[in-house]
Amino acid sequence: NTTNPAHEAPTGLQVQAGTTTCTGMTIVWTAPGGITTPDSYELEVTQAGTPISGSPFSVAHPTTSQVLSSLTPNTLYNLRVRALS
Repeated sequence: NTTNPAHEAPTGLQVQAGTTTCTGMTIVWTAPGGITTPDSYELEVTQAGTPISGSPFSVAHPTTSQVLSSLTPNTLYNLRVRALS
């Protein structure tokens, strides 16, 4: 899969309300507009610059969410999602 410039970037990357636990959460985003529909999304999750287990996650379109588990409480995670085709 490659990044296609015909895709706009997905927007609205956030934690889904009501899904947060001590060790997990569900991440959601809004599908991009653009000329073509993405085949999939790639969600990168890092902690202190190091990818967590399973990252990057491949998510088939039209799904726009990913459940994350086995997270460490009180830890900052960085997230990035991009559309692929």
